[in-house]
Amino acid sequence: MASGLIGKFEKAAGPTPTAKPNFMIKKGTTPSTPQKLSLASVSRPASMAPKTPRGGAGSAQAGIDNLLNWCKNHTEGYKDVEVINFTTSWADGLAFCALLHRFRPDLVDFDSLSYLEPEKNLTLAFKGAESIGISMLMDPEDMMICTPDRLSVITYVSTWYHHFRGSIPRGSPHMTNAGGSKSPRPREEKSPAESRSPRGEGEAEKEKEDQQTCTVCSQSIPKSNLASWEGKDYHTSCFTCSGCGHLLKTRVLNVADKPYCENCGRKAFLQAASKKDEQEEEKKKKEKEKRKEEERKKAEEQRKKEEEEYKKAEETRRKLEEEAIRKKREEAKRKMEEELEIEAQREEERRKKKLEEEERERRAQEEERKKEAEQRLRLAQKEEERRQYEENLRKQKEEKEKQEKLKREREEEEQRKLEQERERKRIEKQKQLEEEMRREEEERERRRK
Repeated sequence: MASGLIGKFEKAAGPTPTAKPNFMIKKGTTPSTPQKLSLASVSRPASMAPKTPRGGAGSAQAGIDNLLNWCKNHTEGYKDVEVINFTTSWADGLAFCALLHRFRPDLVDFDSLSYLEPEKNLTLAFKGAESIGISMLMDPEDMMICTPDRLSVITYVSTWYHHFRGSIPRGSPHMTNAGGSKSPRPREEKSPAESRSPRGEGEAEKEKEDQQTCTVCSQSIPKSNLASWEGKDYHTSCFTCSGCGHLLKTRVLNVADKPYCENCGRKAFLQAASKKDEQEEEKKKKEKEKRKEEERKKAEEQRKKEEEEYKKAEETRRKLEEEAIRKKREEAKRKMEEELEIEAQREEERRKKKLEEEERERRAQEEERKKEAEQRLRLAQKEEERRQYEENLRKQKEEKEKQEKLKREREEEEQRKLEQERERKRIEKQKQLEEEMRREEEERERRRK
């Protein structure tokens, strides 16, 4: 079951395209604009074609590793969360809550949770996931054991992966409340001189105006946590691949104004190129069909023209033949009148004879149908009698079985009562023996004294 679900996860395949932007994103810096790659400039050798993972233990383990890496990337930075396996790392529920907060921060207030309350964490995460359409394949009680079942956890987490796959993360470890707003920083105490200084107020306003807003979570970005790309600003923790959701750190590909990691960007290029090839093939196919349709119409028109000419020649020939036949008939008409009259009389006699035979056959068929209907009626009656007989036998058998069952139950009840009575007598006898032994012991003790 696990290998079937895990086999759906994508594997990194093929070498890297030759034309690719390569730059580092550092905190507080703005990376250079990456080069946009056109579909025409990307060649597609056979080694770059996406590979379909084959079945077996190797592909299953690769799928599990990919799922684990996906969970690590999206829970990185959360307090008390360290995903290293599919058993103990999920037992306290914080990993589920962190994963849910990563994509739906409006459902979980992560900072209010504690690893000391696993049941609360698991219930919150499971019900929150169920409210957005993820089936609850496990209960909190299934996780609150020393080592949860690994395959069950993999199966459940894989449903989270397929639900959030392709979604843009909206939460991050620095978001505190369920609404996704940023934690208010403590106000620094200023001296009276600083509070009265107009220069300090101007600098504060300028710093406030210079703050950027994250494209993903719409929160303000401190300069130490800023990553700019293609004229857009991100938190470094929100700057993730549009395909797999991994954090983008070293290499970024621009596909349709969306950031992609190296592998997902290559796949996006290949998919777009493949789509373009399919569109061109579809266009050629339509043009070919159009030409065939035009040729068919021309052939149809030529065929109709030939048919019209043939009809005209056939009509002329038919008229000439009819004229010759008419003359012959007029000459032979007089000779054939007597023969026709005799033949008409004979035909009338044959017709009458045929009608009489048809009448006899019809009556015979009606008699046969009546006999068949009577026979079917008798068979139906016999079948009904047999069914009623079987029904009576079944009822008698059920009644007999019911009586036997009641008899067995009474016998079992009597046997149980006898056993209880024997047990009670045995216990009473044992108590009497113990009492006598105790008395004898007391008597011997008294005599020794």
